[in-house]
Amino acid sequence: TSPNSGQVALAVARWLEQAHYTRKKLDDEMSAKLLTTYLEALDYNKLYFTQQDVDEFQKKYATGLDDAIFRGDLSPAHEIFGRFKERVEARVASNKKLVTKKWDFSGSDTVELNRQKAQWPKSPTEADKLWSQRVEAELLQEDLNEFKPRPPEQTVIKRYDQALRNVREMEADDVVNTFLSSLAQTYDPHSEYLSPSEM
Repeated sequence: TSPNSGQVALAVARWLEQAHYTRKKLDDEMSAKLLTTYLEALDYNKLYFTQQDVDEFQKKYATGLDDAIFRGDLSPAHEIFGRFKERVEARVASNKKLVTKKWDFSGSDTVELNRQKAQWPKSPTEADKLWSQRVEAELLQEDLNEFKPRPPEQTVIKRYDQALRNVREMEADDVVNTFLSSLAQTYDPHSEYLSPSEM
């Protein structure tokens, strides 16, 4: 992390409090909203975190993210991202095994592709079921694709490898930028924090 990332976070928070048209204080209520926004920014389709993860983070940070920011402490953002990375690593490994399973596509299951408004899976078991349906749907979609540059299994595995690579390539500054964008969006869904390099 840049040595001044905590100071940057503090400055962004103060600016939002004073300059945003809502004039909302970054207090416990906004802290809870920020936590939700950040979790959804990392896992927007609610597939990697479980409700157990979310409950744990809410208990630990729902009323404390504001205090951490004002201390210049961004360790909660990094801890939450660390858990997300663990979940992605494990899920990609299990999904790649699922892809090699023999599928006959004869069932009548449905799959919710856009889960942004869904609930977090209650447990790893429920997440496993969601992912099984999702993997089957992806394989079926590739199987039905008229233009197949490679076998469906290879295409889906390549997609998961890319998702994992994207997460592994996120550096500390990227985590901070995501967290501060979540802070800006907590004040206004259309606002975004841009780091100097992004500008």
